[in-house]
Parts: sequence; C-alpha cells; structure tokens
Amino acid sequence: MVESIVKGLAEIFLFFGIGALASRLRILKNEDVSRFSNFSFNFLYPPLIFSTIVKGLDRDSLLELWPLPVAGFLLMAGGAILGFIFAFGMSSSSTIERKRTFRHICAVNNFGFLPIILLPRLWGDQAVADLFVLNMGSYLASWTIGIALLGESHITAILKKMLSPTLIALVLALASVFFGLEKKIPIFFVDVCSELGASTVQLMLVLVGATLYQTKINFRQWDLWYVSILRVLVIPGISLLIIAALGLDFRLFRVVAILAIMPAAATSAVMTRTYGGDPEYAASVVLLTTLLSIGTIPLFSLFIK
Repeated sequence: MVESIVKGLAEIFLFFGIGALASRLRILKNEDVSRFSNFSFNFLYPPLIFSTIVKGLDRDSLLELWPLPVAGFLLMAGGAILGFIFAFGMSSSSTIERKRTFRHICAVNNFGFLPIILLPRLWGDQAVADLFVLNMGSYLASWTIGIALLGESHITAILKKMLSPTLIALVLALASVFFGLEKKIPIFFVDVCSELGASTVQLMLVLVGATLYQTKINFRQWDLWYVSILRVLVIPGISLLIIAALGLDFRLFRVVAILAIMPAAATSAVMTRTYGGDPEYAASVVLLTTLLSIGTIPLFSLFIK
C-alpha cells in the first residue's frame, strides 16, 4: 500500500514538474492557466464524475454509502473548528486576511484531485466512485464553510457558485443510479464521457504545477510552517482517531481516511483571490503541504488497514 502511494505521489509531482517547466518556458502564462482551469472544471471534470458514478455504483451500494457525504461535510466542519482553536499560534503581525486564510486552509483540503490519483492504485475504480459520493459533502462544505471563513457570507453568491456543471453532473449521475436508469443510458454516451474526463486530473495537476511555479515563497515565515504542520499532521491525526472510533465498514473507512490525510486544496489559492484572504499565503501553503505530504501520506497510510 505504501509503495502504491509513493508511486502515486511521484506521478503527481511529475505532472507538477511538467506544469512548472511549461510556465518557465512561457508556454503556459497566467491567463492560460485561468482559461484552461475553467475549461477543465466546466467541460472535462463533470463528464468524469458522471461516467465514474454511473459505471461504478448501483442503487443498493448507493444506499449503503449515505454516511460518506455526511463524513465529507463533517471533516471540513471539524477542520474549521480546529482552525479557530489553533489560531492563537499565529504570529502577532498576521493580518486579518491571513487569519481568514489560515482558518480556511484548516477546513478545506485537497478533496478533488490528489485522491483521484491515489485511490485507483489502492482499491480500483470503485473507490473513486465512492469518493465522488463522499465529495457531495466536501463540495457543499467547501462552497459554504470554506467561503464563509474567507469573509464571503452572502447566500446568493454562495448558491450561485455551488450551482455549477460539477454539481449538476453529480446530481444527474446519482439520480440515474438511484432510480435504476444507469443501464438505460447508451453505453456510447457513457464511454464518451469517460474519454472526455480521462485526462482531466492530469491536466489540472499540470496547471497547478504552473501556478505553484509562479508563486514566490518565503520559507522563513512562521505562519506558513505552522498551518502546514497542522494541515498535514495534526488535523489528519485527530481526524483519523475520530474516524477509527466510529467503526465504519472498511469500504467507507478507507475513502474517508484517505481524504482526511490530504494536503491543502490547490483551489484555495483561487478562492482567496475571489472571496478574500491572502492569495500568496494560500499558494505557499498549497506548495509546502503538498511537498510535506510525500512523507505524511505514506506514514498515515500505515494505519489505514
């Protein structure tokens, strides 16, 4: 299991490296990253979600998986609470924007892309389908709790962002499975969706690599190391202890546990630009926590059995 995770992380950093090289060579510029990110989120990621769920789940298994979205939401809610508790350790010179970003990062981790690389290596495509069910809760928490922590509390703005192609694809796929319609969907259509989404994660990782290359980081910042250690060690450790105590079936436990040990979400750097916070701090934390996860994810995986 550890070997599979190490290989998965090596693959992730290879894509990061390609993105960084493309950025260095000026093949990918800032405006290109934004355009391709929007294209991936709105046109490639939704077909991936739809095809994976339709092919990987049936009604009976879906009814068994109801704890997953609840767990996804509670993981972020718990992280938000811990963010308020641990905020006392930030430097006295921290701005209000940085404090908001700190709490946001404690709450929101990388639920969208890194697990999609790791889970197939560990437990196959069914685990990825389970992840998308879990991410119903993660997605809801990210666009409510995550945004509110950054200062955006207007319900209309939050609802507008939640109503996206990703959410629509997720709802349609789950409805199809729940009502037993997945077998009536033409195989050709499902295969096209699968092919469209096949390279989505890899493309997004390349774009993240390009974004991280463009980020200037001062590794001597106390706030950077403090929140990074919390995000990859303290919060996952607390989360795993609670998850283990719940006595979940292993199928449920493995997906929730993998999600709990993920680093900061790459989307946090984008969210802080849109909804408030400190974008440079967020991007720095994304890079550092992703680097630290090379060691922490294999370490925590020893307890996921």
